[in-house]
Amino acid sequence: MREVATRRGLPEEYLGVPRTMLLSLSVGATQHLVRGIGAVERRWIYRMRPLYVGRTGEGEVGVIWAAPGAPTRRAGDGGPHSVRR
Repeated sequence: MREVATRRGLPEEYLGVPRTMLLSLSVGATQHLVRGIGAVERRWIYRMRPLYVGRTGEGEVGVIWAAPGAPTRRAGDGGPHSVRR
């Protein structure tokens, strides 16, 4: 990921992803995971699949919304995706 970010000239903030990542393939499960760990969206290298980061007893955990129908950010849109809390 660092190599891709460097090639694209992206800032360092796009590289701050947690070591533990969950890839959610279910729309319903994603919302529960995000709420369960108190996650907030974090900007990262792949804008088409939102990354949410929260904390558990073990540290930071990331949830990637990979399910069909995931909200996507339009080019130039820096705002967060909406997840019901």
